[in-house]
Amino acid sequence: MLVFLIFTFCCIGVLFITSLFILRTVITESPETSFYNPSNSFLPTNLDDTMKSPVYLKEISDIKNDFISESKNFLEINFSEMEVRLYQEGKLIKEVPILAVGDPQSWGGSAAGLYKIMSGNKLSFSIVSEVYMPYALRYYGKYYLHGEPYYPGGEKLISSVSGGCIRLLKIFMN
Repeated sequence: MLVFLIFTFCCIGVLFITSLFILRTVITESPETSFYNPSNSFLPTNLDDTMKSPVYLKEISDIKNDFISESKNFLEINFSEMEVRLYQEGKLIKEVPILAVGDPQSWGGSAAGLYKIMSGNKLSFSIVSEVYMPYALRYYGKYYLHGEPYYPGGEKLISSVSGGCIRLLKIFMN
């Protein structure tokens, strides 16, 4: 029993340590992007072929390179470097530091992945935090990319983490 417990704690420790080094990146994109990489896989012609041939999804870095080569407009949100990069027509225009993200170890962590901006508002109000969020871009359900939030009286919200949103300087949004 003691050996099992030691083995379990070692496995959990290894998983925790490796999770600290995994790159977490979000790229917001347009809906016509293909996640399928034909150079790395085969298109199945029927259901039986699906079981025989592996199908691979593109890596985030490959999708980013495709966006650049196709001269797309997109945001790269890099959690590892805590930075947002704005690309217009495939060219890097601006880089801005991220002020706060959701705590990745608890509920409300910022979602990593590939997303489309669902809507945008010059000023949004969070009923959860009771603050205004300037230049809020909504992606993936409840998540927002926004400027520095402030209370109705004008006082800035001071917090090292967000409820899953990505908080930036206002300068980026102007």
